Amino acid sequence: MAEYNSSEDIERVVGWALAELDLLSLKRAAIAIRVKVIKNTIVGLADVFGSTLTDEELLTLPPTLSVRRTAHSCRGLTQACRRTLMGSSTPLTTQELCRKIEETHPEILARQKEPRVSVAVVLRRLVDYGEVYDNVDERNTRTWLWVGPLMQGKVIDDHPFSL
Repeated sequence: MAEYNSSEDIERVVGWALAELDLLSLKRAAIAIRVKVIKNTIVGLADVFGSTLTDEELLTLPPTLSVRRTAHSCRGLTQACRRTLMGSSTPLTTQELCRKIEETHPEILARQKEPRVSVAVVLRRLVDYGEVYDNVDERNTRTWLWVGPLMQGKVIDDHPFSL
């Protein structure tokens, strides 16, 4: 009869499980990067060449983080834009948003070489995430309205920012 040592068997199984978990985590990270690249390619091609894809179809693409989202200052700016838009009951222009962020968090915009351009980039990304709607007002100025991640893919009846 073979000798049975439960302690060694458990260690061997746990070691195998940990190695398998590490391998699966690496595969998942590689797949997430591939999904991100493909999604950004689709959105980029649609922006450049026009597309038959509807906004609703673009929203159904798997959610990913932007390729460019690496700098800590960008995250600070993104959060400042989110908080400011959440606190506004009316759509804001990029200039109005910059002014409000400057009032509450001047250090965030001080880190930006071109604050209005940086804010505009963040706002376009938030539109891609489905958190913000953009529109053009009566003065032909682009405006931005917070709808939040819970509203992704939903149409707000009779709302000028509806998809």
